[in-house]
Amino acid sequence: MKNKPQLKTNLIVALDYTHAQDAIGMVRTLGDSCDWYKVGMQLFFSEGESIIRYLKQQGKQIFLDLKLNDIPNTVSNALLSLKRYEPDLLTLFTSELTLKAARETVDRYDLKSKLLNVN
Repeated sequence: MKNKPQLKTNLIVALDYTHAQDAIGMVRTLGDSCDWYKVGMQLFFSEGESIIRYLKQQGKQIFLDLKLNDIPNTVSNALLSLKRYEPDLLTLFTSELTLKAARETVDRYDLKSKLLNVN
């Protein structure tokens, strides 16, 4: 007897929408076949907390793609502000010095997010 194929995928689906209802519609359409969703600036700036809360309630993994870029202290403080959302992945778009400060902040405050630096 053959095993059933696994439905889950390692793909990250981009929720490139402005309104939560459109993003939620996509999540519902995909159902259990997808665990990872990217929330970029467009959706985060318009629906931030509500869409993150919805995804967490659905047991989804969150890739918060904000490409943080500023001086080290400001990026470190931004990371602390984003801690409450508990993103699984978080992007930066920054210099080596700021990236080092971000890494130190993640370690010092036991942030669970994995950082990705986009260049």
